Formats: sequence, C-alpha cells, structure tokens
Amino acid sequence: MGIYINNKIIVEKKEKEQIKNENAELLFKQAVNEMEIEGLKNENANMLVMIAETIGGTTNV
Repeated sequence: MGIYINNKIIVEKKEKEQIKNENAELLFKQAVNEMEIEGLKNENANMLVMIAETIGGTTNV
C-alpha cells in the first residue's frame, strides 16, 4: 500500500510539473506573438509615415 501511495504522489508531482512547463511554454508563445504583433504595428506606422512624407513632404514623428 505504501509503494502505491508513493508512486501516486510521484506521478501527481510529475503531472503538476508538466502542466507548469506547458503553461510556461504557452506564455512564451503568447509573448512572441505579442512581440510580432507589436512589430507589425511598428512596421505599419513606419509605412504610414513614409506615405505621409511621400504625399506631403517631410514629417517630424
């Protein structure tokens, strides 16, 4: 009986550790996605500045 309980505790700890790792991986992926989105926003803003400069001369942004 003692071996079963010890094995069950070990399995539960490993499962919790796996869930923590999966959560950390998802948070990392989310952070990367948000950085990519922010990069696209910056690229879009730069494109708008370039368009504005093309249309109306120079801008100080």
